[in-house]
Amino acid sequence: MWSERFGLNLKVPDRFSILLEDAKCWDYDGISQAFYSNDPDFTIEIGSVEHEGGNYWWQNLYFENARQFDYHLKYKNRIIKTLPVVNYYNEGLTIPFPNIEFITYPEAQDGSNAEFYCEIYYYKKGTIEYSLFQHIRKIEVHCDTYQTLSTPITTQLKPPIIKLPFFIINSDSELNELSKKFMEKYHEFNSCKSDLMRKRYPDENYNRWDVEKVFSEWVFEQINPPSEFSISE
Repeated sequence: MWSERFGLNLKVPDRFSILLEDAKCWDYDGISQAFYSNDPDFTIEIGSVEHEGGNYWWQNLYFENARQFDYHLKYKNRIIKTLPVVNYYNEGLTIPFPNIEFITYPEAQDGSNAEFYCEIYYYKKGTIEYSLFQHIRKIEVHCDTYQTLSTPITTQLKPPIIKLPFFIINSDSELNELSKKFMEKYHEFNSCKSDLMRKRYPDENYNRWDVEKVFSEWVFEQINPPSEFSISE
């Protein structure tokens, strides 16, 4: 049972995933280093901020640009995996960079005549990225709450301003089904886009990132309506 719980029979990257989820057994120095108390050969090194903002709407919010840096996962001081992480400093929100599935985009040769990027932002269970997501969320609070592993993703430390409409999926087949729904909703959104954008931006002063933000929030609500998420906020 001990071997199964801590993945002693697994390869190092797979074992790292299991140990990350055992978040309470990691000791941080308060700066940029952490080690797993039950096996100090497993360590985390947090890199310095590389840049602010980016290519996606959720990296460039009008009240805060996301900062990006790396988590270096090490075994016996050898890097096993480097994962990019984004942080909203003022919001107190940190997450691994999500996976992205491109559905359609301007100039795509798919007949959609897209005017903006239609993308799914997601984490897949069973991956090291999702294990790091769990790890970061769990070490932020003394006790897990309904917010810890739920979506939309918000800070757990104060009343949230930022709500990230990212998905958590179980399998590739679930992603395929989600992609089909996104394409259907993309065409539906185009028929009501003017009204939705006018409600959010009555002066009609918005750019493509603003459209992509409204679409991401709207489609999240359409496909997976959470109780506390509203596009009108």
